[in-house]
Amino acid sequence: MAKLFSPLNAGAFELAHRVVALGSSMAPPAPGAEPHPAAYADRMRAGGLVVAGPMAFGQAPAEIAAWRRVVGAVHDCGGVVLAQLPGAGAAAQHARAAVHAQQAGFDGLEVDVTLSGAGMAFIEEAGRDGGALLDVLAILAETWGRDRIGVRLAPCSRGMAIDPARRLRLFTDILTMLGEEEVAYVHLVVDEAYRLGGPEGPIGSSGLARDLRSAFRGILIASGDYSEAEAIRLVDSRWADAVEVRRP
Repeated sequence: MAKLFSPLNAGAFELAHRVVALGSSMAPPAPGAEPHPAAYADRMRAGGLVVAGPMAFGQAPAEIAAWRRVVGAVHDCGGVVLAQLPGAGAAAQHARAAVHAQQAGFDGLEVDVTLSGAGMAFIEEAGRDGGALLDVLAILAETWGRDRIGVRLAPCSRGMAIDPARRLRLFTDILTMLGEEEVAYVHLVVDEAYRLGGPEGPIGSSGLARDLRSAFRGILIASGDYSEAEAIRLVDSRWADAVEVRRP
């Protein structure tokens, strides 16, 4: 049996396998429509990790109830499901969101520290001294504990107009800090133009994958347009511990 299908402990989460399903990869609901529980249940493999689509700040009771149905569908399949929260935002917003996610029945949180979820200034500050990211983690940990919090990064984003050397320093500094914070996992979103390919390095940026992995020795999840065969290779290489699989 390939290692991709073997159990994994990520912080407080005990997973039956290493195939991850992401709500952000699913078609979003129509404006004003609820997230559809069946969409999550259909995408996941029983016993795995699901990161739900972004959960906005300031959830109304009806919205929390809708998420509770999604959580129930994942739990019925034996899965673990996390709410994804933006990195950027006020302290009070994060504190309330942590409680709302708990009320919806989620098992933990993923903090989105990408350009869309946090912005470049937030990311650069995190690389310098931890900045607001450390504050966000501390606030969320009061409700959840750090072993139920993951962090989402996109070090290869084409929207990030910085030179390769600066990019490497920035994200290795962030990854080192997250290792010290003992978060449950780090989720690296892989831009199709780079395709982190494991120890050999991504296309067009030899060694970046190796350097990123060296900076973080905790549980690493990779997502992108990976086939099952590619995901098996990534996990077997020990570059990634779990992978989102989008293609057969």
